[in-house]
Amino acid sequence: MKISVFHDGSGNFTNKTVQNGGETEADAAMQLMLASVAEGIGQALLFKAGMQGRPMGRFKVSVEAVNSLEDIHAKGLDVEVEAQVPRETLEELVNAALSHCFPEGSPACPVRHSVIALS
Repeated sequence: MKISVFHDGSGNFTNKTVQNGGETEADAAMQLMLASVAEGIGQALLFKAGMQGRPMGRFKVSVEAVNSLEDIHAKGLDVEVEAQVPRETLEELVNAALSHCFPEGSPACPVRHSVIALS
């Protein structure tokens, strides 16, 4: 299941999209959880960018995971961030945001990430 949230450039996260999501109650719960994770990472990204005086504008955060908590804890999450920011800057900000959300030594699952710098 893949959930994407979009930051509209003015502090709001809008247009949540779901790919490969089912329609059971468990799937709905997983969608909510992944959307919360995506928004949390987005908020941390905004915080880290603001601390460095770097405007983020519009961006998208996607979180992809399998459909069970047990598998998430074992296999982890895939995070993708798309923004109109230079790639090096975006990589630095995403690393800082993920370190903020998942501090070293926390019991969180493995997190892999990629960045897409849009021109």
